Amino acid sequence: MSSAWGWAGDNTGVRDRVIIILEETRAGISTSITNGNCNTNSIENNVAPGVNYAYQDTNKIAFVWKGNTVLVGLGFNLDKKKDEMIQLIQSDTERVSIESFINHPSELTRKSLRYSAISSKNFIEFDLKGSRIEIVGELQSDTWNFPQEYLVRELVNENYISKGWINFPNERLKTALKDMLVDLPISADSIMAHANGNYVDIEVLKNQVVQTDTIINYAVNDNFETVEEKTAYESKVPNVRFGIRGDESLPKFLPNKLFYQWFQKNDGQFSILSTASTIDKMQAKYTKTNSLSHVAIHLVDWPNALKVTPILMLKAIASDMDLTLKVAGANQLVFQGTIWDYSHE
Repeated sequence: MSSAWGWAGDNTGVRDRVIIILEETRAGISTSITNGNCNTNSIENNVAPGVNYAYQDTNKIAFVWKGNTVLVGLGFNLDKKKDEMIQLIQSDTERVSIESFINHPSELTRKSLRYSAISSKNFIEFDLKGSRIEIVGELQSDTWNFPQEYLVRELVNENYISKGWINFPNERLKTALKDMLVDLPISADSIMAHANGNYVDIEVLKNQVVQTDTIINYAVNDNFETVEEKTAYESKVPNVRFGIRGDESLPKFLPNKLFYQWFQKNDGQFSILSTASTIDKMQAKYTKTNSLSHVAIHLVDWPNALKVTPILMLKAIASDMDLTLKVAGANQLVFQGTIWDYSHE
């Protein structure tokens, strides 16, 4: 099966439905609809040459099929959009194939895909604008009660591979973060218990730093005594910094060796870990924001050796991404972001 998505817009600018196109090697979907297995309210054959139409009001779903191609529409007022759907299935120019989306995203513009949850009014929308995709969304829940101001560390503006921070002011977010740490050889429970500032950040810089470590070997001397031999060696490692806000006991639970050596700087409520031994000379600055979290990644610079699968998959089609989750109200979040492809460089 191959697939594509398209958008049937209207001149009011209201986008209340998603159009999905499926191309089947067999006419199984068409046969199921024709035989009434989809419990449709109505089926119209040959509404256009070789085109058939079906609509089911209860689940707000409509089908248009032609040959081995089936177009599925989801949303309200689809019964009034039959002509648009019929036009779309007959026109290749209104479709965006998955292959085109991946290999030629810069050629796509004025296309969008929107998902809306009717019961909660939550939505997320992707707008294709040439060399970039802009993402907007709104999320809300009566169970949320987010603070509307946060103190965060000012992160670097250049020469970074990735940077980001997250506030976790409720137990659900805190538990999710702790679950990410439990498999590491660190005191995850103690760290999260003392990270009562509910904030963590990370910076991965482009330059590497040199760390000196020691290899200890044991040998037998001429007197048949076991002696310890130490050999110092240098290695280049990623330049990484973590910032965590917590109480005065937090620093003693933070690791000094985890994959790399970690050097620590205590700055009031903030503990900063770094693979660079010069961290104590860094002058940290802080600012207030209404953003719950933020992440920016230069995907083009992300090392393939760091096997974070979602990032490596996105790196195949995009060069940069910048995403922010802001608090618009105690029970409302706004999501904003941009993903650029390689044509913008």
